[in-house]
Amino acid sequence: MGQTMPRPRRWTRSASMRLLEQRTFGPEARLEMVTGDIPAGKPEKSRHASAVVIHQHSLGTAFGPPCHVRTQLPFALDPDSQPEADLAVVNGSRPDDVDNHPSSASLRVDVTPTTLTEDRQPKRPL
Repeated sequence: MGQTMPRPRRWTRSASMRLLEQRTFGPEARLEMVTGDIPAGKPEKSRHASAVVIHQHSLGTAFGPPCHVRTQLPFALDPDSQPEADLAVVNGSRPDDVDNHPSSASLRVDVTPTTLTEDRQPKRPL
């Protein structure tokens, strides 16, 4: 008899938030969910981190109030997706984000020095 492979579980934003609240993945976990999948996180390299910091400042200067720049934080796009953008210009002030992640942005940027194809596949349609 052959073994059947387990099917991957499809997640919702509310279920993934419960996992974080229960600290299922540890206190430092950051989850990104794209169309129901929670991909394994990758370590952030120095070049990537530097690009995010440089562009955060540039975007903040270019857009200015009433916008603010969010770095590496989630978006509540739909019930099955909560992707994280490296940078996002969001309308309103920072306190507007206290109770809920924003669902839209004027501009979203993913810094991808080596993973361009990998990052575009699941996230671009969102």
